[in-house]
Parts: sequence; C-alpha cells; structure tokens
Amino acid sequence: KRLTRAGRERPRVVVQNPPDFSVEGLPLGITDQRSLAITIRPKSGAATEHVAAAKVAALHVRVNSVALHPPNGISLGCEACELQTGVELTPGQNRIEIYVVDERGAPSRMLTSVVDLVVPKAKPRLFVLAVGVSDYAEDRLDLAYAAKDAQDIAERLAKSTRFSETRVRLLLNQEATAKNLARADKFFEDATEEDTVLLFFAGHGFLDSVRDYFFATSDISLAAPTQKAFRYDDLTSLVRRVRARQRIVMLDTCHAGEADRSAQQGTPAGGKNVVKKGFRGLVLGENEDFAKSFELMRTLFFDQNDGTGAIMISSSGGAEYAYEKDEHKNGVFTHALLRALGNSTLDSNRDSSVTLSEVFAGVESEVRALTGGAQHPNIRTGNLDLDPILF
Repeated sequence: KRLTRAGRERPRVVVQNPPDFSVEGLPLGITDQRSLAITIRPKSGAATEHVAAAKVAALHVRVNSVALHPPNGISLGCEACELQTGVELTPGQNRIEIYVVDERGAPSRMLTSVVDLVVPKAKPRLFVLAVGVSDYAEDRLDLAYAAKDAQDIAERLAKSTRFSETRVRLLLNQEATAKNLARADKFFEDATEEDTVLLFFAGHGFLDSVRDYFFATSDISLAAPTQKAFRYDDLTSLVRRVRARQRIVMLDTCHAGEADRSAQQGTPAGGKNVVKKGFRGLVLGENEDFAKSFELMRTLFFDQNDGTGAIMISSSGGAEYAYEKDEHKNGVFTHALLRALGNSTLDSNRDSSVTLSEVFAGVESEVRALTGGAQHPNIRTGNLDLDPILF
C-alpha cells in the first residue's frame, strides 16, 4: 500500500550500480532570490559484467518535504541528459532534497541542501475547506453535529490574527459529494507557496474490506458505500494539487487511522454495514473486527515520502469510533479543537503564538478525558520542517 500511494509499483532496490546525478544552481546557505533555476544532469549507473546499465527514469525534487512534481517525479527515460527545473523558495529555511530513480526502481543518493531565503516575511493567507455531513441521503446515517462542526471550525479560524486574510469554502450536507470534493482544488488556485491551507472533514468515516479509508459523502448508499465515497487516495491527490507548503488535514470521523485484522472491543454487532448512533463510522461486512493500531497507522496510513508534506490530525485511531455528544453540541474532537484554537495557555514555549503541535497537545488530552480513554486523536506529522502557527 505504501509503495502504491507513493507512486511506485515495486520496492526500491539496493544495487551495486545505482544512478547518480550532478546539479548546478543551488546557492550556498543564504540567498535573497525567491526563484532558483537549477540544472540537473542525471547519469545511469555503470554497467557490470552481469548487469547492464539501467536508464534513469525520473527526477524527484522536494522542498520542506513537499514534492514539486507528481508522485512519480519528472519522467526522464534517458541515459545522459540535462534538465532545468525551477524551485520556488519561501522565507526562512528551505530544505531541498533531490534524487533520481532508474527504470529498475533503484534510487540514487539523496542530495540535501538547506537554503535560507532572507527576505521580509509577510503574513500568509489561510484557505479553509470545511466539509461536514449531518444530513445523508439515507436517513439512518444522519448525524447531529457534523455540519455544525465544519461551520464552527471555519468561524473560529477566521478570528485568527496570524493571517492577512482567511478564505473559507464550506461544503455542507448535500453539497458534500465526491464530485464537488474532486473539484475543490479550484478553491485553492490563488494560494501561493507561502500560504496555509487547512482541510477539515466531519461525518462518517469507514474502512473497506482491504482497510482503505473512505469519507462518507452525503449521497452514499449503504448497499454500496464505496461507490460514491471520497477515498483516502482522492484526499491525498487533492492535497498534492495545492501550491501552499503549509498543509493541514483534520478528520473528525471514525476510523480516521489505519487498522488491521485483530480483536477490537467496542465494535458494534448486528450484521452487514452497521450504523451505530452517536458514532461517526460504519462497519462493513459481517461483524468485522479492527485492531487499535497507533503504530501501524503511523506507517500505513501516511507515508513520509508520499510528497504531500501534509500534517494530518485524526479524531480517532484506525479501529476507534469518534463520538458526538449533545452536551457539547459538537463532535467531541471538534469540541476540544474549538477550545484549543486561540487558547494562549497552550503556548508551551511562551513565544506568544500557538502552533499546530501545541493545539494538538491540548486536543489530545481533552478528548481522552471526555471519552474516558475510548477515543485517541492522532497526529501524523508528514512534515518535520514545519509547525504552522494558527493563533
């Protein structure tokens, strides 16, 4: 799964004659140029008595863990060629990673260069896509507060003074279809590398028979729920099409982590495609059991090398159900998130700002307390270079 999501059909192999490359145009340490034009000259590994030289197939470039090209990189298919590509920098530190892969799947060495862009830093803009489904086409799927969650989060984020502008796109109830979500990248068209994008989803989440995660859009049918749902791969594809380097995804749904077959307490019984009131998730199949798998979720659900560079926060583990309660008038995760956003007491390093990691620390402890340890929010930090400031 990890290889497929990263755009590779087979594992990278260790060989005696890997490809290599040279590069020109990278500044040393500090620059005031926002755009770099770099020249890369890939070359195939030397042939041996038993192994012929393999053509270099693709070039990969990442900046602060965000891939600048599609998952498969820039196609080359040459033994000796020259390629020029542009690299946009953002103010502050830029960790540039470059490598090539040959037709066998063998990677070259990784060239890492840290470049500081020294220019005045302006306030970024915030783009919020908030999706919430309470009213489903099938009434038995209806939730109480998911649509309200999306509205409340968007309104709270709009109050932050850390951004020069906050733009909000709401997809609520009947508008929250896979078709509309697939076109949501148009909302982010104006975002630049320096901006921040945040995607928030509230509603039912479920896993299919091979443990792939789906967000239940408003028009799904329990008879064939995966046909119209929004797939995890659709979500990562949407994130990849965003230019902004600071990318945040929040999922207030059940099964927002990854799971594997094993015992799991609390799974509702009752036959195929079960819906349990008060929880944001479905169980597909005959009484499927799911493992609570925090570590497995970290490795399976999010691949560090998939190039999205997104920081993903889920309201529950891969085997868990996300609660919503009348006393909070929100999902429990959203309730805790609303309390954490703008809470200055979470500023653990006293730098007068509240970052995403500080927000998550507050959310995690409160959700565990409110659910008696039955729900465990998870953060999958796919970008160790960034910790976005939210308030």
